[in-house]
Amino acid sequence: MTKDSLEIGTSAKKSRHVKNDVYYTEKAMTEASDIMKFDTRCAPERFGKVVSTFTEEQNEVIREIGFANIVKIRCGLNRQVLSCIMGLKDGDFNLVLEGERLDIQGLCEIFHATNRGNHIKRVEEILLNQKVCDKYFKVTFTLFTIATLLCPPSGSYISVSYLFSIVDVKNIGNRKWAFFSFNKLVQAITKYKKEHLTYINSCLLFMQVLYLNSVVYGNIGGDVSKVPVVLWNKKEIRRFIK
Repeated sequence: MTKDSLEIGTSAKKSRHVKNDVYYTEKAMTEASDIMKFDTRCAPERFGKVVSTFTEEQNEVIREIGFANIVKIRCGLNRQVLSCIMGLKDGDFNLVLEGERLDIQGLCEIFHATNRGNHIKRVEEILLNQKVCDKYFKVTFTLFTIATLLCPPSGSYISVSYLFSIVDVKNIGNRKWAFFSFNKLVQAITKYKKEHLTYINSCLLFMQVLYLNSVVYGNIGGDVSKVPVVLWNKKEIRRFIK
């Protein structure tokens, strides 16, 4: 991934105050009488910095498990729209979020899991230092993708429950990622509105790209065979902002 790939995330920083991967809107910072603070841990720029260090062999392994478009990101809803925007495919199997602890014990030890889950920073460090394209690289990359793009949590830990879906490496690419991510986004927005929260979990990058793509639909250059999340690079975003 090039520097262009980080533009969507870094552009957000231009309009928001950022601290520890948490975004605060200008309105939240300036209007004390009408607090509208909006936090999210959806961090495409953090994801992009890690992915930019991958070798071609690592990128090839990622393509094998079905996340080829995710590593290329530059920038009436349903899961089909999310699939189209993000380039995620739905396989035949639902995600599994529970099972025998023994099945994921080895992974829990690798990630130093606690009762709070797997610390995202720990997952990131492992991914940055992992140069062998084995099953552990696939698992670590998928978990990091979930934690920073698809289903970011509200805190610094990602639930160990996701390990049940990715411990079977051969079926990572056969999971219903678009279906699951879309449902998590709907749940997060519903909870945000109902409970008047100051943050939203889940894939807000999808909402950003959907908005950009909807406003200038048909007017963006580039290879039309590519999914929108790949087409929106630094040049196109700057042109849109102007």
